[in-house]
Amino acid sequence: MVFSPDGDWLYFISNRPLPGYSLSALINGPGQELYPMLVADGSLCFSAAREDSMGERDSYRAAYVDGAFTEPRTFRSLRPVK
Repeated sequence: MVFSPDGDWLYFISNRPLPGYSLSALINGPGQELYPMLVADGSLCFSAAREDSMGERDSYRAAYVDGAFTEPRTFRSLRPVK
């Protein structure tokens, strides 16, 4: 569970259907999302098992742009290529 920096929102993990209280399908994938964390720029970081995971689970970041979260990208995809 994590609060937004302004304290207006509470993000939490649940496997119960809560209509109207879910983030977009971009965030709520078919796998289990765990360990939500908001960072200073408003991005949501979390761990999840998804098709592009390298192992059983990977870490993802979804930027917060214009009032919505963007499609999550794995942390390994965010590293600059040398």
